[in-house]
Amino acid sequence: MSVLRRCKVLLLAVFVMVSLASAQETPPSIVADGIPAVPSDLRQRMNQYLNMRSASFADWHPTDRAMLISTRFGDTNQLHLVSAPGGYRRQLTFYPDRVTGGSFSPRKGGDLLIFGMDTGGSEFYQLYRFDLTDGSIRMITDGKSRNVSLLFSHSGKLAAYTSTRRNQRDFDVYLLDPENPASEKRAIDVQGVWAPLDWSPDDGRLVLIEYISVNESYLHLFDLASGREELLTPKGLEKVFYDGTVWAKDSKGLYLISDRGSEFRRLFYYDLAAKTFTSLSEHIPWDVEDLDISPDGRVLAFTANEDGISKLHLLDTSTRRELPSPELPPGQVFNLKFHRARNDLALNINSAKSPSDVYSYNLESG
Repeated sequence: MSVLRRCKVLLLAVFVMVSLASAQETPPSIVADGIPAVPSDLRQRMNQYLNMRSASFADWHPTDRAMLISTRFGDTNQLHLVSAPGGYRRQLTFYPDRVTGGSFSPRKGGDLLIFGMDTGGSEFYQLYRFDLTDGSIRMITDGKSRNVSLLFSHSGKLAAYTSTRRNQRDFDVYLLDPENPASEKRAIDVQGVWAPLDWSPDDGRLVLIEYISVNESYLHLFDLASGREELLTPKGLEKVFYDGTVWAKDSKGLYLISDRGSEFRRLFYYDLAAKTFTSLSEHIPWDVEDLDISPDGRVLAFTANEDGISKLHLLDTSTRRELPSPELPPGQVFNLKFHRARNDLALNINSAKSPSDVYSYNLESG
């Protein structure tokens, strides 16, 4: 057990003893001899260590600079809408169970979102359609299987997700029209764990990941018009990991993270026609962890874990040269996500000085 964990256990034990002492009368047979009285403000001071609150980015509002976050003001994480950087926070969901993520429909002007939630920690996550115009919420999955990895298309006319509904084991790929959940259909029957990663700019194709382990995964391309699924990354003797894939805005290639040919996870460009990989981070001898591309396709943001500290990099996609990037507080940086219509980049920062919180960076103003 680590020193930090031992301290947490000790603090929790003290908190429990204080709570019990305040809730129960001391039996007459028990006499405190030589034990100092417990200060009345101890419980309040203990909350500084036992009740730390963090926030996690969920999604950008489709048109405004507002963002959807997940944080806890009660017993469980719920969804909140923050109107602007440093602005008003409005809680949207109020459940005894933890709400897992949430995504706005791009075509409803911020009036519709879909979120996930299980019951009693069962991990059988269901998807819920939330109409913010009237506050109505309804489940759009079967209530029995596990449903995860929801991803709206750019137009918002479709959403992809994976579900174990067919056999309670394999994560098949489903498509639905968020305006008409009854339109749902199973697009691909798979074996194992799959998830959608990104829609092509015209919403005609979908990149999927087939996850085997932390050291092995494969990328697939699904064509909606033909219903054809194609393996992009070959299966051979060498186990290779792929992740974090986004489309180039000209639809000719993909930006992705992989450890192919290296001990580090690097940033690559994959040419779909030539079927070739080009490394874009040879100068960084560290693992690339996360990435996203700006709405105009000109800037690729990615993070690298450099000696235990995340560093944000900005890459000009036309010249493939790095641009000046902001100096962030030392810590972990994750959840990179550009706004659909603005050059605002959302990110989470978790540092030694504060728990995880949500920030934004504008490419023009900083």
